[in-house]
Amino acid sequence: MGQAVNTYLANHIEAVTRVGNRVNKRTRNRRITDALILMIILATAAACFSFYWRTQMELTSARTRNQAYRDKVEALKVQADKLEREVYQLKTDPKAIEDYARHQMGFVRVGDVVVKIEKEPVEQAALRHSGAPINLTPR
Repeated sequence: MGQAVNTYLANHIEAVTRVGNRVNKRTRNRRITDALILMIILATAAACFSFYWRTQMELTSARTRNQAYRDKVEALKVQADKLEREVYQLKTDPKAIEDYARHQMGFVRVGDVVVKIEKEPVEQAALRHSGAPINLTPR
């Protein structure tokens, strides 16, 4: 009887060990599979976040450039309007034509006296404002 009990226990322990090994292998395989799936999910999430972040930066940059171009277009429109008004005045207003000829082209009327004034050198202007005496003799 002792031998039968020993044989039964040996068979039972061996069966439990085999089942335990199978359970351990299944558990280990499942954990490895879960770990791989988790790593794939994390890698995909990181790639998506990186793509989103890069796209947001490009969008912000494009919006900034777009606003700069809009501002430049607006400034050019203002300048074009100003030039159009000036052209219209030059076509229709004799006073505007005279002012343009006098100031831009240097024309004078017959009988006008022209007095040319030399621009003051920077050094003399600085000395004049500082209160120091100015040497007016030519060099």
